[in-house]
Amino acid sequence: MAIIPEKETTYLEKYGVTVNRYLTYAQIQQIAEATMKFHTWAERQQNIDMLILIHATDMTVEEIEKHTHDELLQCGLIDEVTLHVDNVYRIYDALEYHESTQRALAQILSEVNKFMDTPVGKNAVQKFARKAMNDGDNKH
Repeated sequence: MAIIPEKETTYLEKYGVTVNRYLTYAQIQQIAEATMKFHTWAERQQNIDMLILIHATDMTVEEIEKHTHDELLQCGLIDEVTLHVDNVYRIYDALEYHESTQRALAQILSEVNKFMDTPVGKNAVQKFARKAMNDGDNKH
């Protein structure tokens, strides 16, 4: 196997910031989970922007917190950093996955299946089956 090269970075001289070109899946997961707690587009986007700065740059949390989101956005830093993170789109993929109807239904089915394996669930199925048979007998 060839030697794996070091993580690629880009230095943004205007801001004195080094940007990692890729977020790890763990970082993307953390950003998605933190973002799902917000309900408006503005809150969600602001959260994403700030977490990208934390995860993708060499800036410390203290350095980032010295400025408001609006300042960091209006000076162009957020857009410049985001442009240099090649897999930033994966954040939106993760959000779409976590908030999809298909995933919600799969989670519901998983919980129903767990319930069905309990004594209460098995008893409910037996009662439902007996009632269905009795209802069928009463139709004749």
